[in-house]
Amino acid sequence: MSFKPIDFLKIADDLLKDKNYDHPAGYRTVIGRAYYGCFLCSRDRLGLQKWQPRKGKKRVEIHKIVIGTLKSKDGMKGDFLSKLRRKRNDADYDMDLTVGKDDAIYAIKLAKRITV
Repeated sequence: MSFKPIDFLKIADDLLKDKNYDHPAGYRTVIGRAYYGCFLCSRDRLGLQKWQPRKGKKRVEIHKIVIGTLKSKDGMKGDFLSKLRRKRNDADYDMDLTVGKDDAIYAIKLAKRITV
């Protein structure tokens, strides 16, 4: 049985509700899992799951392709995924940024609007 990307969003939602993860590392993790759940679901719905980067290109290119393709098909969802990606990048790479529960809640709300 293959893994279902939507399960990343479900685990993000569960982590947000779990008091053991009620701290910045938990919030950052919620944001990351929410993004990857939406990104992978969108990639699969768009038929891009077998996409491979061109020789010499990085795999990160697929994120731009998925977001751009989603924007062309559903501008609002594409914009939401783009915002969620920025949130994920901030949460994963900007250790000086304060990431709180409200940020994690916002990420889950965006993710749910994308995957509907």
